[in-house]
Amino acid sequence: MFTALASGAAIVALAGCGGDDQPDPADEVQATPSALIGTYTTTLGPSGPELEEPNPPGRWELLITSATEAYFQPPEGPSFPVGNPIKLSSNRIVLAADPECPTQKGTPGAGVYEWRLDGDTLTFTDVEDTCRDRSFVLTSKPWSKTK
Repeated sequence: MFTALASGAAIVALAGCGGDDQPDPADEVQATPSALIGTYTTTLGPSGPELEEPNPPGRWELLITSATEAYFQPPEGPSFPVGNPIKLSSNRIVLAADPECPTQKGTPGAGVYEWRLDGDTLTFTDVEDTCRDRSFVLTSKPWSKTK
């Protein structure tokens, strides 16, 4: 009788070991796209020599005003669209093509980035973008949420 109980207990214990290899949603907290709406700042150094028209160094703002609009505010001059309309998902942002980008590589295309919001720190990873200026500004340094 003891052997049967021990065998049964071992089977129950082993059944709890493995799992379905699916991550526990509680282990990974990802902000929702609406959490991105706000104002962010970063301070950029001079653009690299690969950019024909360097971006001005200094304090930049990124204003994400809705799920479809975002604007850059450079250190000098007026604000301008990042690439509207934008499309936000749980880990990506897609920016419209920017035909006026001075550092366009080939035919203007959408800018696709992965984003991560960790507390008030927003980071972007370039997946694909033909506008090197936009990529430089978005990905060079993390952005800090201010509003």
